[in-house]
Amino acid sequence: MPGRKRLFNDKEKWCSRCKAWLVLDAFGDKLSSRSPCKKEAYCRKCKSEYDQAQAADHPEYKERQTERQRWYARFSRLKAGTVLPSSTEEFRILLLKMLEDQDHKCAICREPIAFNGQQCHVDHDHVTGVIRGLLCGRCNRGLGHFRDSMKLLQQAIEYLRKATSTSA
Repeated sequence: MPGRKRLFNDKEKWCSRCKAWLVLDAFGDKLSSRSPCKKEAYCRKCKSEYDQAQAADHPEYKERQTERQRWYARFSRLKAGTVLPSSTEEFRILLLKMLEDQDHKCAICREPIAFNGQQCHVDHDHVTGVIRGLLCGRCNRGLGHFRDSMKLLQQAIEYLRKATSTSA
């Protein structure tokens, strides 16, 4: 991005709270981050101080943090493969086999996808955690927008049919 200084490199990152360059290991992982370094903005020490201050000032903060941590733990388990297989390597092998079975194509639109974390999305049942298939980003987001509801998807199909028949 022009005009914006990068706050990390391959060895260190800028802590925006203590205003110092620190080694990457001094920062916690941030799974939801879109940042290329996938690290927290504050170093572990500053993050701990910040969390303690927030918890003291706002009793509900601790509860929100705990719920967020549970969500991240579930997300990381799915990514790491402990929902189904017991190891990351077994999970990777399972996903590669699934991708092969799908001819390296999205299970819905059949567009080509690659197993690189950007194009290949693991679709799973949010209640049971069971993996349903591998999708491209568009189809994965589409299912999410329709809240995995067959009823909503059917209503969307009917809507499109009506709109197409009246415009023809």
